[in-house]
Amino acid sequence: MEGWTHRTSSWATVALQVRNTSAAPWSPTEARLSVVASGERINVLAVRMREPRIEPGTAALVVVETGAPTWPVGAVLRLELRDSEGNRRLLIPRFAF
Repeated sequence: MEGWTHRTSSWATVALQVRNTSAAPWSPTEARLSVVASGERINVLAVRMREPRIEPGTAALVVVETGAPTWPVGAVLRLELRDSEGNRRLLIPRFAF
C-alpha cells in the first residue's frame, strides 16, 4: 500500500504497509533484499511487525532492517517478503532507495 525508507551510515530500514487480501492470516518472517542492477544481496537483520500476523482483509506495518548500507543512494532495490514456510510471498520488484 505505502512504503518508507530510512538510511544512516550504520543501518537502514524499509517500512511498508501491507494488506492481506487472502482468506488466511499471514506472517511475513523472512525478507530478501537485493540491488536490481547488480543482483547483490543485502544482509537483512530483522523483519518486524507489532502484530503477530496480518489477518485477512487487514493491513499492518512491516519493517525490514539491514546493516550498514553498501548500495548507492537512489539505487533501485527488490524486496521479497515470505512466511516461515516460504509458501506465501509478497514481491516488490523495484523501488528506489
